[in-house]
Amino acid sequence: MRSAVEFYGCIDREMEAHLVRMRTLLAAMPDNGDDLWSCHAATRGFRDHLGLPYEVKDGFFARKGTCHSWLTAGVGDRRVAIDILPMGAHGGPIVADIGRFAPWHDLYIEAQDHYAGKADKFLEEAALFREALLVAEKRLA
Repeated sequence: MRSAVEFYGCIDREMEAHLVRMRTLLAAMPDNGDDLWSCHAATRGFRDHLGLPYEVKDGFFARKGTCHSWLTAGVGDRRVAIDILPMGAHGGPIVADIGRFAPWHDLYIEAQDHYAGKADKFLEEAALFREALLVAEKRLA
């Protein structure tokens, strides 16, 4: 059965291939010691490691105060969020239609300026995440 985002053409073949690759790598990745990997590291790490054609967004999920990062893409006339590490959920990445009439639209709140002072920290975390992706690649080889 196709999901609504598939039915409405929000996921193309290229994106589906990227999603499969990301899920495979996430399953093979080592843990981050006593810490969880951050969504900020994962979005930037995957985008850079896989050369993804998607834009990183920083902001909030559902309400201000819930810091979050995700990727965005346009497929046809639709905008989608590619949420690699969805908050409070198991599994990922997920794809959500964030067009202005979609129910997910108001859940992804962009606030790039709010994170301007943390850009270097996010890039450092992303470098560590990319190293873990290389470990995952070796495990899968």
